[in-house]
Amino acid sequence: EVSEDYASLAWKHRIPLTVIPRKNKLDLGAIRTLRYLITTKNNPILHCWLNAANLYGFIASRRLKHVRLLLSIRSSRFLPTDEQTGSRLWRKISFYLHRLLRRWAARGGTHFMTNALAIRKELLEEGLSEPSIHIVPNGIDMKLPPEQPILKQDGSLTILGVFRLVQRKGGDILLRALAGLPKRCRLMLVGDGAEKEPLILLAKELKIMDRVEFCGEQSDVRPYLQKADIFCLPSLRGEGLSNALLEAM
Repeated sequence: EVSEDYASLAWKHRIPLTVIPRKNKLDLGAIRTLRYLITTKNNPILHCWLNAANLYGFIASRRLKHVRLLLSIRSSRFLPTDEQTGSRLWRKISFYLHRLLRRWAARGGTHFMTNALAIRKELLEEGLSEPSIHIVPNGIDMKLPPEQPILKQDGSLTILGVFRLVQRKGGDILLRALAGLPKRCRLMLVGDGAEKEPLILLAKELKIMDRVEFCGEQSDVRPYLQKADIFCLPSLRGEGLSNALLEAM
């Protein structure tokens, strides 16, 4: 499964791409299609990206001895993404399901890739072997020239948050923190997602809507970094190594 943006990017750069539609959380037809592609193309490495892909790739590659499986783990405590969670019960089921999957996969020689030492430590505590865990830190384009900060004369303080507006990123935490700060403090939120409307309602409830600017999703955040005095990433509910944080630094 791939988003339209990633598909367009792959086709633009002439990267061979096969899109497998997924009708539901566990689409057996999609798993059969993936297994067929693995078998017919004789690919020696299957790199799966995040929770749903890890599950599909693990099932599809079972008993295929020529395939080396690489599963990506990107978030602390292995929280599924908010678009997948649904209810608190489903979050618990998903947590233990993926934990069981990793232990089962490890017995078959599967390798795991993560982007942070903290997640590597948690995988080791889970019982996975040290040689099977590989750290590949996130990277950013260092060739892009940094924007010069804009000096303010009015004494205002601009706080910037850049993240998807989903529950685990902690946008509500940032809004509640802003409500306790002096009125000269303002907040710019760059990003979009399912929690946008709830966050707007919360800002109104906290009576800080006049101090919050929802900037939407942006392809280039440098102009916003230029305006900011403070960058804040409130994802206390699980984060690996944030690209937005690296760019801000």
